[in-house]
Amino acid sequence: MTRLRANQDQHSSVLVQSVVERVVGAGGREGLDGGLEAIADRARTRYALRADLLVHLLETGVPGGVRIERAHRRDLPVGAGAGRRDRPRRGARLARERFGTDMALGRYFFLAGDDEDHGRLRVGISHLDEAALTDGAERLIAALTAPEARR
Repeated sequence: MTRLRANQDQHSSVLVQSVVERVVGAGGREGLDGGLEAIADRARTRYALRADLLVHLLETGVPGGVRIERAHRRDLPVGAGAGRRDRPRRGARLARERFGTDMALGRYFFLAGDDEDHGRLRVGISHLDEAALTDGAERLIAALTAPEARR
C-alpha cells in the first residue's frame, strides 16, 4: 500500500502548482493582489478585528469571569479558584447541548500533566463573520453565566 500510495502522489498537481505560482508569485511573476504578503496582511487585519470584537463581547458579557490571553492563541482562561476548575468544562457542555455552539477545552492544547490547561476554553474565530461571531459569543456568555456552570 505504501508503494502504491507513493506512486500516486510523487508531486503536487500541476494545476495546484500553477494556481499557487499565480497567487503567490514565482519565477519573476508578480503575485495577484500583492501576492502572499498582501494576503497575509489582509488576514491578520481581519483576524485582529474579529479577536477584538470577541474580547469586547466576552469582557462585557462575563464581567470578572473571563481573562483573555492575547498571545498567538485565542484561549479563554477562566479563573480557577475554589470550586471553579470545572466551570469551563460545564460551560462548554452547556454551550454545546443547550445553546448550540461549541468550543474546545484548553486541555487539548497542552501537554499531558501540564496544570496550565485548567480553566481554559479555546474559541475559533477564523471562519466566522461579525454576525456569527457575535451570536456565538452571546451563546458562550449564556453558557458560562448559567447557574449550572457557576456551581
